[in-house]
Amino acid sequence: MKITTKLIEKLNNFGYDFQKHEIITPAMICRQYLCENNLRPHLLIYPDLEPEFDGIDVDDDPNCVVIGDASHYFTFENMNKCFQLLMSLKERESNRKENLLISLGRNKYYRERNELKMDLGGYTAALEYATDLEAMIIGKPSANYFQSAIHTFNGNDHQTLCKDNIIMIGDDIFGDVQGAQNFGIRGILVRTGKYMPINENHPLVRPDGIVDNLADAVDQILQQRQQ
Repeated sequence: MKITTKLIEKLNNFGYDFQKHEIITPAMICRQYLCENNLRPHLLIYPDLEPEFDGIDVDDDPNCVVIGDASHYFTFENMNKCFQLLMSLKERESNRKENLLISLGRNKYYRERNELKMDLGGYTAALEYATDLEAMIIGKPSANYFQSAIHTFNGNDHQTLCKDNIIMIGDDIFGDVQGAQNFGIRGILVRTGKYMPINENHPLVRPDGIVDNLADAVDQILQQRQQ
């Protein structure tokens, strides 16, 4: 089963009513980009994410590297294989730099079983440093990710969403709040997930609101609309 399908089921079990066209993930956008640019990726991702790339030529004479959430699969052997392939591609395709390394995000850390764990951003930075390449970031906090979401929703619902009518609600002060604000939309920090109290007074990022949960965020937004 695809991660997207599992995500929809999980959200709907909380009482929501999401449809497939209302969910946008970095893997979905990455798959579309690979198809449009005739790219054959070497994938370093968690096995559960692999079905999102069904139908894509994978590891058959790869011409790019895609890394995503891989958890304990971020071993030296797997990272070094990506490094060696990227260095080989640099020599073989010396005029092409922009999409040799593609990352599904640049988040710093996540929380699992009440423990903070290093996220994709650090592994992306390691490959960038070792290869002197700049990764193409598909997911948060990339502005392209937020723009892709707007484009997709506008196309599906035959309406026009503008930045003034969009609010990002998330637990990541960097990937969610700062990423949204850099793109030009408001970002609300929620005190759940990987939230840390120290981020409420972050020296560089000022959330447009701080709430205890999603319901409080909705209440705050509705109150502001009535003012």
